[in-house]
Amino acid sequence: MQAGCAAISRQARERCFALNTMLNDTDIETTDIELDPLNERDIATLEEYFKSFNATKAWMVTHPEAKYESARASASRWLTKDNVKTAIQERIMGPEEAQLRISDIARGDMGVFYKVVDEWMYNPLSSYEILDEEEVMDDTKDPPEKRISYRVRHVALDMDKVMDPQYSHLIKKFTDKGDSLGIELYNAHEANKDILKVHGKLNGGSSQRENVPTSAISAAPAALLELASLIERQRSAAVDRARAVDAEATDTRSE
Repeated sequence: MQAGCAAISRQARERCFALNTMLNDTDIETTDIELDPLNERDIATLEEYFKSFNATKAWMVTHPEAKYESARASASRWLTKDNVKTAIQERIMGPEEAQLRISDIARGDMGVFYKVVDEWMYNPLSSYEILDEEEVMDDTKDPPEKRISYRVRHVALDMDKVMDPQYSHLIKKFTDKGDSLGIELYNAHEANKDILKVHGKLNGGSSQRENVPTSAISAAPAALLELASLIERQRSAAVDRARAVDAEATDTRSE
C-alpha cells in the first residue's frame, strides 16, 4: 500500500493510487521552468482535496457557485496544471520514502530517546543511584537551613531527541503525567514483518499453528480452561456412547 493513501476510505484510496500512478508517469521538469505560485483558492482546494482525494468535491467546496458537471470538468483541468501536480507530489509520500520510514521504525531503539543524568538534589527517587552526599545550606528556605544533598545518577527522557525530526517520527505516543514523561515507539516487530512481506520472505504470515483455531491461540487463560473442560466433556460423552453400544452388542449376542 502506498504511504499517504492508507488512513482514508477505500474509494479515496483508489483515487489516491490512481493519482500516484498519474504523477509517477508524468515527468515534471522544474529546474528550467519556473512554476506559477498557487493562489489562495488553489491552496484551499488542495487542502479539501487531501481530505478525500475527490477533486470534484474539493472544487465544489471552494467554488460553491459551480454546478456538478462544471465542477467536474474544472477539477479535471485543475489537476493537470504543473504547479498543482508539483504541490501534490510534494505532499504525497512515495513508495521509496515509505520504505525508508518503515525501515527506521524497524530499527527503532528506545535507548536513543534517553540519557544518563548526573546531578545533585535533595529528594532523590528510590530508583536513582546515589553516588555521594553532603550537608549543605539550603538557601531556598527562609531562614536558610542545613539539609543533605545527594549526588545521583539516573535515566531521563532526552527532550532534544524527542523534538528532533530525525528521531521524532519513530514516536507513536508521548505522555506527560506531571511528575514523569514517557514515550511509546511504533511497533518495530510489525515494521519488520512489513519489510519481510515486501521481500517475499513472510509467506503470507502463515504460522505453524495454522491448524489451531485463532480463537484458541489468542484466548485468555479462563477461556482456554473452559475450552479444555468442554473438550474433556465431549471425550467422556463419546466414551460413554461407545461403552453403551458395546454393552448392547454383548447383550444381543448372549440372547
